[in-house]
Amino acid sequence: ADTMEASFTPPLAVQYMFTLTVQDDRGDWSPEDSVTVTVQAADVNVPPVAEIGGAAVRVAYVGDDVTLDGSPSHDDDGTIVEYLWNCTSHPTLSFTGQNTTTVEFRPGEPGDFIFTLAVKDDNGSWSVAEDSVTIQVSQPSDNSPPEAQIDGPTDKVRPGDDVALDGSRSSDRDGAIVVFNWSCISHPTLNFTGQNTSFIQFTVETTGDYTFNLKVQDNLDAWSVEPAYWVLSVKVNVPPVAAITGPSAGLPGRNYTLSAETSSDEDGDVVAWKWNCTSHEDVNINGTENETMVFNTTVADTYVFALVVQDDEEAWSAVTEWTVEINPVDQYPEADAGADRTIDIGTSVELNGDDSYDPEGEIVTWHWRCTSHPNVPGLVNDDQMVASFTPPDPGTFVFTLEVEDEAGQWSEPDEVTITVQEQNSAPQITVVLPMGGYAVLVDHMLVIRWDTYDANDDYMMFKVEIYKDDIVFLARRSDLPHGTNNVTFNDTNFNFPRRTDLAARIYGWETNTNDRYETMVTTDPFQIEKETINPNPNGGGDSEGIDTNIIIIGVVVLLALVLVGIMIMRGSGDDDEVPWEGESQPETKEATRGALATRMPRAPTKVAPQTGPATKPSTATDPKGRILDCPSCGAPLDHDTDFGAPYCWDCDKYF
Repeated sequence: ADTMEASFTPPLAVQYMFTLTVQDDRGDWSPEDSVTVTVQAADVNVPPVAEIGGAAVRVAYVGDDVTLDGSPSHDDDGTIVEYLWNCTSHPTLSFTGQNTTTVEFRPGEPGDFIFTLAVKDDNGSWSVAEDSVTIQVSQPSDNSPPEAQIDGPTDKVRPGDDVALDGSRSSDRDGAIVVFNWSCISHPTLNFTGQNTSFIQFTVETTGDYTFNLKVQDNLDAWSVEPAYWVLSVKVNVPPVAAITGPSAGLPGRNYTLSAETSSDEDGDVVAWKWNCTSHEDVNINGTENETMVFNTTVADTYVFALVVQDDEEAWSAVTEWTVEINPVDQYPEADAGADRTIDIGTSVELNGDDSYDPEGEIVTWHWRCTSHPNVPGLVNDDQMVASFTPPDPGTFVFTLEVEDEAGQWSEPDEVTITVQEQNSAPQITVVLPMGGYAVLVDHMLVIRWDTYDANDDYMMFKVEIYKDDIVFLARRSDLPHGTNNVTFNDTNFNFPRRTDLAARIYGWETNTNDRYETMVTTDPFQIEKETINPNPNGGGDSEGIDTNIIIIGVVVLLALVLVGIMIMRGSGDDDEVPWEGESQPETKEATRGALATRMPRAPTKVAPQTGPATKPSTATDPKGRILDCPSCGAPLDHDTDFGAPYCWDCDKYF
């Protein structure tokens, strides 16, 4: 090892010798030093080692408190379980802690005090050698004055009591106390015995504070610097005060509890109680001599109860009273089963009757039942305030709650309706058009069509976005049922770019559920293809012959025409596009193409009415500039449509 410290694990119980050399910062090496490590077999107990902390020789004065510490003792293969101290120089010396880690003593005379320590480990082996310490005790050059101390009664003292005060714990660190001098400075004429001893006795006859002091003198004639004081307060007993807590009103036939817990005694403890009813003799009281009592009566009336309490010196309190009005029963409890709810199947339902109440007392019994499904499984705790059940099937479950009060009166039943619906699931969208990487315009219309399936028949909101290079430049929204739906975009207005990859995102989300599940699909990239006519219906082998793509386009055109016809019959296939908010219709194809590359999604707005010569029955507008009547038939227009444009229900057309 090349560090200051090294370690090893011995494989055998033998002696190991290690050598060490060190090198200084100039490159010079020291002579070798060696150390021998003796490894013993693991099954051989190593005796403990006794060790006393601190110096082996110490000095102290007569009267000093000396402490010796054996906690540095140790056992390399176990623990120390026993300590044994001895003072070999003074075998009769009194000291504390002979069998603990520390000992304490106070030398009363000069001399050398020699202490030894032996220890035993948890294998029963004692230390091979004892450790020792010598305390060299000398007389201090100056006498230390003694200290006076008084111990007296800690309990209450009453007139006529015999009292004793004890000064035996007074001390002198370098000698002995030989004289005690007591005096009562508050009552100089008080007669007491033992004035010049460590212990005095006397009888107090009157109330007041008695102040005593004690002075002590040691064997070198030194008096205590400060006397010790003891103040004895003599008072007469203060009677306790009775107090009652409990209900002030109730109903016949019920148990009510009155408590004396708040009763008090200024100078002691309340230890006894006595209850009685002063207004009626026939009241049933349980616990007339307890801190709390329970009473019951079947007659409505005013009841007065009295209480007295006794303290630990046998003094009784004055009487205190408590009035309880027992009222006749004339009101029924009210059941409240809670509010109606709608939940998904599989959800546990909590039926909570916590708002039920009894205007005269408390509700003691609850009863839930399902009136719509008398044998409904899974109803738990139907006799508790809070019950629960897990509906097994969808449907409408009607529960009633009835409650009973302490007088045995039942409430009218209260109902709660739990509507259980199928667990909601997310809708599924499948793209129908465009397909095959291209889209054919039909009557200048780009058709986006999809099929939607929703297992719960939820009403749907859809949004269709047309985007190029992840930049959305056109979107449509509509509330539609699930099934087959489509929206159209008019190429005359928007002039879609050709030979450019476009794509559509179709979003669908539920509008009549709490979950409002949402789903989204994206069409494959497609390009706009114009309608074409086959130039060579008879075929041919040259480069201008019939192209397979033209045949496919013709089929798609035919399908698109059929779809457009269906769309028109559904009222959502021939409306013009809605421009983005703050945006006007492109005036030229070039302007349209430029706009398509930069448009970002914004909410659609309604089309402002066209100005110019009046060619329709009416062009009246509202303050917002919206046309009010249909330009074709004059019927009122519907402005609350999902496409943002006014809609005529008679013409089935957007404007």
